[in-house]
Amino acid sequence: MKVILAGYCKTGTKSMAAALETLGYNVHDYFEHFWYHYDEWHEICNQGSTKELSQRMYKDVDVAANMMPLKFWKEIHDAFPDAKIILTSRDEDDWLPSYIAQWKSIDDYFLFKMMIIITPTGRRLFKYYQLLEYMKVQL
Repeated sequence: MKVILAGYCKTGTKSMAAALETLGYNVHDYFEHFWYHYDEWHEICNQGSTKELSQRMYKDVDVAANMMPLKFWKEIHDAFPDAKIILTSRDEDDWLPSYIAQWKSIDDYFLFKMMIIITPTGRRLFKYYQLLEYMKVQL
């Protein structure tokens, strides 16, 4: 682990992750956390994190980005003390409308709702969204 990219959605985390990926870093962003670390994140949110768990999850990862590092940056940094921490931010007057628009686009999207209902991956993704919502409340 070289970089912990912490920041709320819509603060430039995707752009920063893309830039780091372009530079050759192995980046685990939103979907990588969901796909590769789903069970571990549920364990962390329900039982807490350990240094060993973070080391196992990110042993071959250069950059951790998105909501998970925002909430658990300290635990990840304890496991990788040489990692640099980048906290992205944005003016609240610009950030809030963008953030609300992003969630409304997901809520209003019919195919997304159908995917949640009819596919195992969709149901798993919905549970992951619920976990993220719970984490935002805890921040």
